Amino acid sequence: MKKKLLFSTAAFLMVAPLTSVHAETVHTVQKGETLFSVSQKYKVSVSQLMSWNNLKSNSIYTGEVLSVSNPQSNLQGITGIQTYYVKKGDTLWSIATAYKTTVQQLMSLNKMSTSTVFVGQKLVVSQTNVSPTNPTSPSTSTQIYTVKAGDTLFSISRTYNVTVNNIMSWNNLKSSALYVGQKLSLNSSSISPSTPTPEPTTPSTPSKVYATVAATSLNLRNSPNGSVITTMPQGAKVEIIQTSNGWNQVKYGSYTGWASISYLKLVVSGDGSTSTPTPITPPPTTTVSYAYVTASALNMRTSPNGSVVTILPNGAKVQVISTSGNWSNVKYGSYTGWVSSDYLSTNSGGSPANSSGKIVVLDPGHGGADAGAVNGSYYEKNLTYALATKAKQYLENMGYRVYVTRTSSGSCLPVYTLTPDLQCRVDKAKTYDADAFVSIHINAAVPGAIGTESYYNANSSYDGSMNKQPSNSKILAQTVHSYFQPQMGSTDRGVHDSSLYVLRKNTVPATLIEIGFISDYRDLNKMINNTYQNNISNGIAKGINAYFAKVN
Repeated sequence: MKKKLLFSTAAFLMVAPLTSVHAETVHTVQKGETLFSVSQKYKVSVSQLMSWNNLKSNSIYTGEVLSVSNPQSNLQGITGIQTYYVKKGDTLWSIATAYKTTVQQLMSLNKMSTSTVFVGQKLVVSQTNVSPTNPTSPSTSTQIYTVKAGDTLFSISRTYNVTVNNIMSWNNLKSSALYVGQKLSLNSSSISPSTPTPEPTTPSTPSKVYATVAATSLNLRNSPNGSVITTMPQGAKVEIIQTSNGWNQVKYGSYTGWASISYLKLVVSGDGSTSTPTPITPPPTTTVSYAYVTASALNMRTSPNGSVVTILPNGAKVQVISTSGNWSNVKYGSYTGWVSSDYLSTNSGGSPANSSGKIVVLDPGHGGADAGAVNGSYYEKNLTYALATKAKQYLENMGYRVYVTRTSSGSCLPVYTLTPDLQCRVDKAKTYDADAFVSIHINAAVPGAIGTESYYNANSSYDGSMNKQPSNSKILAQTVHSYFQPQMGSTDRGVHDSSLYVLRKNTVPATLIEIGFISDYRDLNKMINNTYQNNISNGIAKGINAYFAKVN
């Protein structure tokens, strides 16, 4: 399939190694080469190479671009020349701004077909007195140009001194998209690859550069990979301030932040130069697009068909950042990656609308000095914490406020004692004014016992105390059990009334769930598997959500 190359800001601003230069004036250092071998190849001296390239020693590195002829020899007839050597972090835009000129003028002065620059490159930044040159005679024959990787209509138009509209007209193009190997007719008598006449050097204010959002929506962040400030809709017009490592700092209405360079398309006018549109004010409210996973499990990848970042369970809610072909770039909790669009739907199938204002406390059993049940290197306290944190993420994606009773390494209290630690967990539900309390545990018994079971408290036979909301506790236990038990896929041991401490002492609807038996490898192998953990945790979250739908 022919791949289309879109005209993007990457071709306009991003600092990258130079890939198209005049072979007779520069040389790219290859592996094993020395300054002496390069000098022999071009019949110049080592001292000349060091002088032309401002080298302090004869050390060179693979990929370094060297001038192999006197840069001044290419500037005959020009006087009053001011030059600049490109440093790390420079772009043609930043250099133009520093020298009060324009990107287009620098490209013209330096005979550049693109705005790509490289560290150590010598640029002419101003000049006076340009000797007249004999213009190249117009060509009357048809010229055919074959598109190469990295080409854009803009770069080709600059090379052949024509406009983007000229090329589109001559080739009946409906858009500026190109593909490698495409043949373009350049058959006007007005064209001939030649050196553009330098523009006047009168100081001027640098032209503003604009782009539009090419993705369905695009996050604007406070820094590269930082927090989201707002989301820009498709087609939104932004002003580009600067570029750094694949990110553009842009101005969008009253917002200024960073956006991925991959999803911005440069705005060009008919002659191939950047246009200056009227900045638009962003909409007063931002629409964020969400979707739900319809597959039983869905791989999130670093890129389309890239390596797997994590696995999303059925029903997981994701924020859709952008789309490309059959792939969607999505955010899921702390993860951001690519998933197949075929397995996403805007219909949740189980709407999380029951979360409004609701607070959930998740209690990962045991912790700290209390390991809980153990089988070899597998500890109950670690498994329950993993499940609780995943369930927390799912619930927060649904809009719930979620608290966990302990940290990954500690118990509820700084110093562990059984009964006070259990009371600490109960107190967390009161402190956070919770609407539901779910304690997550792993069972243990003699080998052979497997399955899931859940508990609630509706009796006072143990010490006279009983949960303050026994009816809702039973509904909570039954509902959560009905959702997570099928995901575990082990024996269903049912839902039971019990006098467990965290149930009978609680003042909010509470359930304690036993995921499976750590003492039997049929259950253990599932509980340590990341996919099963995701599905079980998602089942817990869906069960809690369904509970609120019943009691609201």
